Amino acid sequence: MITALTLRVAVFVIVTNVPFLNSASINDSNTLLYDLFSGYNVDVRPVRNQALPVNVYVMMIAKSINDFHEVNQLFSYVCGLRITWTDERLVWDPATYGGLKTFAKPLKDVWYPDLVLSNPSDDVEGIRSLWNKVRVFSNGKVKWLPVNLVKSKCAVNIWNYPYDTHACKTTFSAITFLPTKVVLTHLSPTIDMSLYQENRIWQVTETSTSSQMATTGQSLITFTFHLKRNPAFLIINVILPIQLLGLLNVLVFLLVPESVERISYCLTVLLSIAVFMTIIGDMLPRSSEPVPIISYKLMIDMVISSLIVLVIILNLRVYHRDETKPVPNALQTVYRLFTCFSCRRKRSVKDILVSVDTMVQAL
Repeated sequence: MITALTLRVAVFVIVTNVPFLNSASINDSNTLLYDLFSGYNVDVRPVRNQALPVNVYVMMIAKSINDFHEVNQLFSYVCGLRITWTDERLVWDPATYGGLKTFAKPLKDVWYPDLVLSNPSDDVEGIRSLWNKVRVFSNGKVKWLPVNLVKSKCAVNIWNYPYDTHACKTTFSAITFLPTKVVLTHLSPTIDMSLYQENRIWQVTETSTSSQMATTGQSLITFTFHLKRNPAFLIINVILPIQLLGLLNVLVFLLVPESVERISYCLTVLLSIAVFMTIIGDMLPRSSEPVPIISYKLMIDMVISSLIVLVIILNLRVYHRDETKPVPNALQTVYRLFTCFSCRRKRSVKDILVSVDTMVQAL
């Protein structure tokens, strides 16, 4: 009985004390931080051999598209960057510190790769928030997850507007460090879209990530968004009205010359096309290369509408002229030229038909 009771007490003591034996105390955390950061210099790269580069691994997590302004060629979006690297000075044995395997530390207290946007829309800014914290692990691995509103330039191609697609690239570099001292590597060939919120205007059809070296030796990492516009709004409010104006443009000839609204009608259509040209011009960049097809379409409609106005004016001028006045010599010459050309054409067609008929009879 004594042996069984003693065994039960021993098992109870072991079971109730296991969590405490494997959990770190406040003293363990204080001791660990003191041991690791005594003499720690944030300005020194975290490799023992300073001739070697620091390998930094980056992955983007896209949250949402804030704006894509074609006129200013500005692309802004909210994203998070999962940045990891190894700090050889922050390595410890968890068993020595009560099983403590990780801790959080303010960003300003550790060395970190300050990534700078290489194609900013306005000011050059680094991806950093000094209030943010990093997560340090016992093997020296450091994880940093900054969240930012990124504003970058994006070269637009509006040839097929409003059915246009764009490839917007955002490039980061560790420009604050000497070349070859920090190497940026992408963790995934694509951007993580698991938390992405759909945009009603732009659809993300594809994403890609690449790492390369600049000619200066700086390491670059590029994130690419392939965007496709949802054209339903522009089709209803722009494309269909333009097509209808093109149809109304030629219907002016159905009005009889006695109608006093003939000139007003064609001038109204001409001004409507001019208004749409102004609207489209405000929606597109000034230095668009190439010029979108819709701009050529509006320009052709404008030329046709102007010629229609000219023809209507001449037509009404001739229709309402005084019949007692002789026809000007210039108009008579133009009439003879057209009549001569028409007669020659009819004659040539008649000769061809006669030749064909002769050949058929010969056969």
